[in-house]
Amino acid sequence: MQMMVLILFLTLTVQNKGQLNYDKMSDETHASTPALEIKLKKEDYVTKSLEFNIQYAYQGTRQRPELVKLVFRTCSHRWRFLEEPNRLGVVLFQGRRVDLSLTPAYTSVIGKKYLEETLIYQISFSDLEQLVKAPYVDVRIGVLEGRITEKQLSKTKEALMEFLAGNNK
Repeated sequence: MQMMVLILFLTLTVQNKGQLNYDKMSDETHASTPALEIKLKKEDYVTKSLEFNIQYAYQGTRQRPELVKLVFRTCSHRWRFLEEPNRLGVVLFQGRRVDLSLTPAYTSVIGKKYLEETLIYQISFSDLEQLVKAPYVDVRIGVLEGRITEKQLSKTKEALMEFLAGNNK
């Protein structure tokens, strides 16, 4: 019983700081920062939540990736609002604008009373380094606008630094 409680505690601790998972089939380690809830600027959106996290994969020893994935996930009441014309993504921080891909990876999961949509954009690791140092980041995806706060960014930066610990590059 004590062992099960210890495993559960360790799992929850890792999930709060992000996750490192090894995939034997692809011989890759997958790193994922904790999911952040982006505060939306308007109250009248179809959805009330927009979640954000950063993911990347590497083989062998821990290393700095060239590209990382910015993952945005949202849930609505069976209303698809991230249609193709609404997938243009932009992040704004410290006077900089980074336009995200016009063709992000898109998935949707339809439940009985909800629709979960996920958009995955790729950016360079150097852009990501500047992004997490900013006091805040404004995000626009189609009609959605929101902000990632400095406190949230510090948690993401912490997870990334932990993932890259021991990196000699």
